[in-house]
Amino acid sequence: MGKKYLIGANTVHVSPEKLFEMGFEIAEVCLGGGNSYEERVEKVINDIHSIESIGKTYSVHLPVYVEDWYTYNFLDAFYIDEDEEKRELSIRLLELNLKKLSKFKTKYFVVHFPGINNNKYPEEEFEKYLQHGLREINRLAEKYNKYVLLEYFGSNVNFYEPKRWVAEINKYKNIGLLTDTGHLSFSSIKHGFDYYEALDILAEASTAFHIWTAKGKEYYDKSFCYKKNHHIIPRLYQTEEKGWAFDTIKALDIIKKHKKPIIIEATPIYKGRQYYDDGLVELLEYVNK
Repeated sequence: MGKKYLIGANTVHVSPEKLFEMGFEIAEVCLGGGNSYEERVEKVINDIHSIESIGKTYSVHLPVYVEDWYTYNFLDAFYIDEDEEKRELSIRLLELNLKKLSKFKTKYFVVHFPGINNNKYPEEEFEKYLQHGLREINRLAEKYNKYVLLEYFGSNVNFYEPKRWVAEINKYKNIGLLTDTGHLSFSSIKHGFDYYEALDILAEASTAFHIWTAKGKEYYDKSFCYKKNHHIIPRLYQTEEKGWAFDTIKALDIIKKHKKPIIIEATPIYKGRQYYDDGLVELLEYVNK
């Protein structure tokens, strides 16, 4: 078989010890939801210590630390928002996290970049927001000697074109691109571009991937499946013809040829734990065959 791919999952729904016992080579820790904030932070740090003691590779989805002064949802990101105060809050939160986590041996950090934004700004104005956000993230990554990946969201009307994402991020050496198969699907629905062509463009330039799926061709808030199940684990039988967002095998074949880290970012909500666990095994075997 040769060297195994760096494929793994986030540790919200499966422990790092279990992942590595199954044969996965990477894990991603993140704050997740459910328990109290303090319990979730403690779990993240315990998972990091566990992974480092095993000697395996891991990434961290930021933020982990959220202070009272950040009054928005912890996964909201305003790096390129028109509101200067919001932009500065996102930068402040990023620095807080990089500083607190700088002692660890994280392969890379992941941040949400622009979320959903339907307000079209004048291009000259938006260009200032965009370059300021990219420069600041790159500056902090360099300051703390870390590598930060910007997760493709693609639902900001000012910044969604795959080629532009690649061109802009490639200007900086301390930040990179992470392609998310689920968010890319919703972006393709919103903006009407070909999913697989876009995936091919982004995949070539990506440092890593998140993979998950959904059913149907409805956008986030219109998707009953997404609102009910959130991120569904990709399975090999899933095709557009059967009602899924994309053909799992076709997407995986585009991704795996680049031999970059792949994180399964799914939950066990859809069809329960066994469906999720079987999906983990199926994806591990397919990517490594």
